[in-house]
Amino acid sequence: RHLVTRAAPETAEKLARAHRGAEWNQLARTVFWSRAAERPRLPGKVLVVSAGTSDLPVAEEAVVTARAFGSLCCQFGTGAR
Repeated sequence: RHLVTRAAPETAEKLARAHRGAEWNQLARTVFWSRAAERPRLPGKVLVVSAGTSDLPVAEEAVVTARAFGSLCCQFGTGAR
């Protein structure tokens, strides 16, 4: 599994071209790809809570990271999306 954070759009585009199945999350600025067909599931759940729209990119990055490494993750925010 590979997770790139704080990726600029140009970097994300290059990674997406180089790695089949790479997932670019523009809000979180992350790129994730894996050679494995399925992601392993870890026990438990992760809840990411954010308080406003300025928190959304960081909260989204936390969600992507948790899911990339096998956690079931939910997000709750009070800001408009």
